[in-house]
Amino acid sequence: MGHGFMSVTTGTAAVDKLDSGTVLSSAWMPSTKLWSLSSAWMPSTKLPSFLGRKTSSLTVVGPAHARYEVDFSPSDLLIDLKKKIEAASGIEPDRQKLTLRETALSNNTAPLMTLGIAPGVNLTLSKSFPAATIKDPLKMKALLYASDLEGVREAALQGYDLDVEGDSHYDLLHEAAMDGDLEMVQLIVETGVSVFSLTRHYPKTALQVAAKYNQKRVCEFLIASGLDPREKNKMRSDDSGRRIESWDAIEYASRQGHRELAEWLGMQPSPGRRHSEL
Repeated sequence: MGHGFMSVTTGTAAVDKLDSGTVLSSAWMPSTKLWSLSSAWMPSTKLPSFLGRKTSSLTVVGPAHARYEVDFSPSDLLIDLKKKIEAASGIEPDRQKLTLRETALSNNTAPLMTLGIAPGVNLTLSKSFPAATIKDPLKMKALLYASDLEGVREAALQGYDLDVEGDSHYDLLHEAAMDGDLEMVQLIVETGVSVFSLTRHYPKTALQVAAKYNQKRVCEFLIASGLDPREKNKMRSDDSGRRIESWDAIEYASRQGHRELAEWLGMQPSPGRRHSEL
């Protein structure tokens, strides 16, 4: 047909459909728009344009920037999509971590249309990490000191424990924070190491360590993850009340001569507090 229409057949009834998604009856009159195939099927509802198609496709961006084109139907469940992704990527459904923009998709029984998944969207695929059951501090320290991000990731996927003490009396998280290795800090936290963990000697938060060594990007991430730039003496960002050093992150930056970082930290609100309350 002309004028930007296409014919859609549902059962034995043929209907005409605008490219925009407006569905019209075969007895369409120029001044009338119907928003459903029939009042008994979906009364007064505008149909998403892709419901007229049997299948659509989306792009899944996986580890190492691998890209997979996956066909799906809007009525598929999330678990159905994961099985198709498994066929393309080899990653089992229970190890898949799917993200749409910044939202993690976890309800396997939810229809895709209710999760905001539509044709052309990009999903991010990563592997979820198993419980850490393998203890090998020497191996993990060697990977960290080599800045081997992918090596650390692979070890975590195999079940190696990253919550270990390094050579500087800092744990791996705090050593990465000290070095300003933001990707490593993010990975260590992603594997399950608590962002609220403390150094084992002269207990400091990762934020206090990052501030001491002038690592602003790491400070930004840690504050966004819930650490408080003003906590000292007692840990309050996780309500644990554990003893920590008597200088907060602001003072650590200031006393180490990192004036710009100290000023920036002083402008950041504590978790749950507004700037006007500071």
